[in-house]
Amino acid sequence: MASWKTVSNEPTKSTTSAAPGRLKPSSHRSAQHKGTPVNAAYIIVDMQISDMEQYKQYMAEAPAAVAAAGGEYLVRGGRFETIEGVWQPSRIAMLRFPSFDAAKAFYDGEMYRAARTKRLGATQFFNMVLVEGVAATV
Repeated sequence: MASWKTVSNEPTKSTTSAAPGRLKPSSHRSAQHKGTPVNAAYIIVDMQISDMEQYKQYMAEAPAAVAAAGGEYLVRGGRFETIEGVWQPSRIAMLRFPSFDAAKAFYDGEMYRAARTKRLGATQFFNMVLVEGVAATV
């Protein structure tokens, strides 16, 4: 997956062309390719808990699986407000991992697979998305 940067209106010596103000793939790649830092990755969850006692069993195991994969919780429940659009989440969780691959390894790993079995029947829905972060502050 390419990362993107804004192309200025100034002429450059680059052989890659893009319209002024448009985006083009940046020249850096993940650490495996060029020695640059790997972007953090985030898992965002929207869920509706229907059986809190069952869900507590999941939450007794999930944090250890997150930590074992180098992840951390940034948001777990808490106050929120829809400020644009029609999305009406029920409960939000957000986790950060050192990389996209680390987040995938967490999700596919034995520890989290075991934790997920504890969640069965505890939620009306559990939507999860994995997204790669940006390399630099925007």
